[in-house]
Order: sequence, then structure tokens, then C-alpha cells
Amino acid sequence: MSRSDNQKLKLLYLSKIMKEKTDDEHYLTMPQIIAELNSYGIEFVYRNAIIN
Repeated sequence: MSRSDNQKLKLLYLSKIMKEKTDDEHYLTMPQIIAELNSYGIEFVYRNAIIN
């Protein structure tokens, strides 16, 4: 899978995670977000990769 495809999947999964697991009163920490992305097969996710 190309880097571009991986970026698109990462954004898709990140959106899904945020919609399903967060709201105004419940949030996820960065380690929790990384663990969730890893569960979808997005590996070697670093904080800067999520922010950028």
C-alpha cells in the first residue's frame, strides 16, 4: 500500500474513532488514539503523524 493510501486510511479511521469513542465530555489521550489506530493496522503512528 502506498504512503498516500495509508494517509487516507489513517484519516478515515481517525474520523471513525473520534465519532464513535468521543463526545463533549469524553476524550481520548494520544496513546489511546495511537492504540486505536494500531488496532486498524495503522502501525508506527507517532504523535507528529497524527497532528500533521
